[in-house]
Amino acid sequence: MFLQSLFHYLCLSSALFVYGIGLKKMIVTSNKPEHYFLALAKTTVTALVSTFLCYLINRIFLVPFSLYDIAPFFAILITMIIAIPLNMLWEKIFKCKVSEFLLTFCAVLLAIIEGVNLGDSIAITLACVFSYYLLIPLIYSIRWRMQYSHSNIVFVTGALLFITIAILLLVLLAFNVSWLNLGVL
Repeated sequence: MFLQSLFHYLCLSSALFVYGIGLKKMIVTSNKPEHYFLALAKTTVTALVSTFLCYLINRIFLVPFSLYDIAPFFAILITMIIAIPLNMLWEKIFKCKVSEFLLTFCAVLLAIIEGVNLGDSIAITLACVFSYYLLIPLIYSIRWRMQYSHSNIVFVTGALLFITIAILLLVLLAFNVSWLNLGVL
């Protein structure tokens, strides 16, 4: 079940494409991806620890008392409590500033809302983070190729990049016809 959830949220239902989690930040980051692996490691650690703690709080305190509606508040609170000290520690150890709070928070929130058990929640979190960081080199190479081609300068800034991302979305999700009306099938 863990691998099935990981594959589903990594490829078929990428949080980056379907929900738009981190799309704008990815476009900015793909311009010059510095400290790529440090950012991946820091975001993964923050997201995993936050997901684990949020899942425990949800299952132990919120679900038994029917307070599941305040789960996003605890998700943002726990993610901040984990992310801020980890950012300071990361800056001291590696001498680089890496901040992906919105991606981490959205991945944690998606994981605790859609995860059935702890394994699924961890898989969803990993898939969200990895789908984001796997697409940065791809978008960087597309951006690099567009800069060295002789295309119109207006398209180089972003419109052609978003069109490329839309084409990738269509390629990955074209076989999924669940969004079609049942009367059409």
